[in-house]
Formats: sequence, C-alpha cells, structure tokens
Amino acid sequence: MPAETTEAAIADGILGYIRDEIAYPGTEVTQTTDLFESGVLDSLAVLRLVLHLETTHGITFAPEDLDPCVFGRIPAISALVQRRIGAAA
Repeated sequence: MPAETTEAAIADGILGYIRDEIAYPGTEVTQTTDLFESGVLDSLAVLRLVLHLETTHGITFAPEDLDPCVFGRIPAISALVQRRIGAAA
C-alpha cells in the first residue's frame, strides 16, 4: 500500500521513523526540532533517512536535494518529499 502523500502525513511518517529508528531512546523529537543541532541526525542518519524515504515513497533524491538546510527540520523534509512525489508522477 503506498504511503500517504499529503505534507502532514509525510511529516508524521518522517517523525515516526526518526523516533523509532534513528533517535536514541528518550530523545525528545518534534516537528520543530532542529535535527542537526539536537544531535538527532548526523551524516549516517541522513543516509538512512534518505534511503527510507526513497523506498517508502518511490522517489529518488538528486545530490542537490541533500542540503543540510532542508534536512534540518521535518517540515522542510516533508515538503521536499512531496515535491519529489509530484515530479515522479
């Protein structure tokens, strides 16, 4: 079954994945958390997240998409995913 494609649903999915698979147990992660400054994401975690998003949504990121300004906050990541979904359609 394809993943939800509304920006809010994508953001919720990203948040859930980060909480369940990337963040250390007990780490507070919200939609507004700065993922790099808080230490939740590092370069390896970004690669894991990118692979998850590409697999889940059937998209491919271009090298220029992997901007720390975008991957620093969940709303920016979900907006990028939604744009990539639209581009793939």
